[in-house]
Amino acid sequence: MIIKKITAACVCMIMLTGTLFGQSKVISLWNGKVPGAIQNSGYKQVVDSADHWIKMRFVTQPALDMYPAPPEKATGTAVIICPGGGYWGLAIAHEGAAVAQWLNSLGITAFVLKYRLPNDDIMVDKSVGPMQDGQQAIRLVRQHAK
Repeated sequence: MIIKKITAACVCMIMLTGTLFGQSKVISLWNGKVPGAIQNSGYKQVVDSADHWIKMRFVTQPALDMYPAPPEKATGTAVIICPGGGYWGLAIAHEGAAVAQWLNSLGITAFVLKYRLPNDDIMVDKSVGPMQDGQQAIRLVRQHAK
């Protein structure tokens, strides 16, 4: 049990270090006008580490976390990472930030997508919300590619 707690603490520290030093910018996908959104004041974004994995849940304002490649290694390539989680939560640490940092080590700029998960409480049509966020992320990265 104590090993699991130590492991969870280490993962949190790694994620915090990556957030402080690797990530430079959070980019809003929709600038506040999320298509098909239903306002629900009881639905708040949370990040927790229950069940021994760090997950983000209840995303209502989709965004991209940008992890730029170090200038001395930059290849000009960019990748959008969509963390999994079975449409229950986003595995934001080990399938998001950790992957972005690994891609940075290869000279690739990474964007971690925080997308809405299907839910009738916050979207008119839950079958298209996550797809809309993914498509918009691709549009934004392509529009601003240099």
